Amino acid sequence: MSAVPSPTNVAFFGTPEFAVPTLLGLLESSEINLRLVVTQPDRSTGRKNSSDFTAVKKVAVEHGIPDILQPSQIDDDFLTILASLNIEAIVVIASGHILPKKLCEHYGDRIVNLHASLLPRHRGASPISAALLSGDSETGVSLMQVVHRLDSGPVLVQETLKISETDTTESLSISLSLLARDILLANLKNWLANEIKSIPQNANDVTYARKILATDARINWNKSSTEIAKSVRAYIPWPIAYTEYQGERFRVHKGHSLPDFSSTSVPGSVTRLPDNGVAVQCGIGAFQLSLIQKEGRKMMSVADFLNGNSDFIGSILD
Repeated sequence: MSAVPSPTNVAFFGTPEFAVPTLLGLLESSEINLRLVVTQPDRSTGRKNSSDFTAVKKVAVEHGIPDILQPSQIDDDFLTILASLNIEAIVVIASGHILPKKLCEHYGDRIVNLHASLLPRHRGASPISAALLSGDSETGVSLMQVVHRLDSGPVLVQETLKISETDTTESLSISLSLLARDILLANLKNWLANEIKSIPQNANDVTYARKILATDARINWNKSSTEIAKSVRAYIPWPIAYTEYQGERFRVHKGHSLPDFSSTSVPGSVTRLPDNGVAVQCGIGAFQLSLIQKEGRKMMSVADFLNGNSDFIGSILD
């Protein structure tokens, strides 16, 4: 009578909401024993400077995971901790940690990362936003072996997801987080059994997705309406595209490009459209506003905003 194989002791590295579906999937898997969760330190928020758990830590605590570690950095000594817990394999998804070379080499093909792009395209910190900013028609998730160089390990599995004209970073993040979970669970047994052939990334196709900064979201109305529409979608839910109106920040949550709109107005000019819509002149075309937010106010439709701000038509946004 053959022995029943023991579950593999696995450590999970993850931090934001994006990583939660994969964590929950692993908790339900009979293939593994989820022995350790590693996440970023708690962050101080609000006026009272209270400490908030990361999304992954909340789930880990709720499910009684015995060991939760929150280092801001992973050093070579972390291997000692993993050895003491008999960690045999590691799953990483959006943890925010840079893993040292010693750890990567020690685990080799027993450490994988779920990256939200079709590698080698959009390596780096903000692959979902980068896909939207680039106007990509599709994105996806790559299950890859972790090596010491950024997102450069061989790919085990990739799955593609079409990008719709209304997708934002927020909506794609939800879809891709579920896809990441499904990819890992579908391939978990074969990965642990070393039965998946990895494929090296093509260095000629590499692009990088740098970290998004708050200042990136300021709209440059001299750009084309198509480019501005991409950025509005890419910066939802953060940092949210913005301009200035009457010297105050004016956020643009939703709208769409009118690439064929022609006018002699300067870029940034607010115009009433024949259908009573509102558009802003761009370097090429115009951008029709749908949902906006004036500084200190709630988000609202541009039609509701005009009810108390009729002078908005004819103004110039900066």
